[in-house]
Amino acid sequence: MTISVERRDELARKAREIRFRKGETLASALESGDDVILVVEGLAKLVGVEVDGRRWTLQFLHAGNLVDARRLNHDDEHDYAVVAMSEGRALRIPWPAFARFAERDPALLIEALADSFETVSRLADRALEMQALDVRGRLCRLLLDFASAGPAKEGGFVALANPISQREIAQAVGASRPHTSAILGALETEGAVVRRGQQGLLVHPRRLEELIEETPGKRG
Repeated sequence: MTISVERRDELARKAREIRFRKGETLASALESGDDVILVVEGLAKLVGVEVDGRRWTLQFLHAGNLVDARRLNHDDEHDYAVVAMSEGRALRIPWPAFARFAERDPALLIEALADSFETVSRLADRALEMQALDVRGRLCRLLLDFASAGPAKEGGFVALANPISQREIAQAVGASRPHTSAILGALETEGAVVRRGQQGLLVHPRRLEELIEETPGKRG
């Protein structure tokens, strides 16, 4: 879920601020605590961690996104962590303080709980999906997650909601930069992206969804 700027300011008075650096783990299954984490600035990601140490990106967290850290270790088969993708700030809000804040706004509490349970219910499915998808499928999923919700440009293309470098894209999908570049070129040929150099990518959400459905890991 996304918390408004006004609510963030009020929550900040009950919270401990964290300044994070790229690559830093903000929360994990081993050290999840009983806090709610609210991203204030920067970009982070929720990842699934396999027993061999591999990590799969499950959800991207932008400013205003909330994570219930208590839920990071909800099953015996998968571990999860929140990892920074850039420098930024977050608030660690003790759950009792967040609950008291939300009592004055029941809609917020319902939204927070619904979002938390929805996230938990889909994490295992997304982890399995990401393992099944090849690099091309994972790249399509990443670009779809980053697609702006704003109005589409001509042809159905939208910009990315947050800038992300090709190096970060390669790291997120577990591929080399040359391999990632080659796949981006193929996706451009298939009408799913437009590369604009320093201006960044344009992506076609509906076409990306179609390509994800066509990958071997999604068939049947």
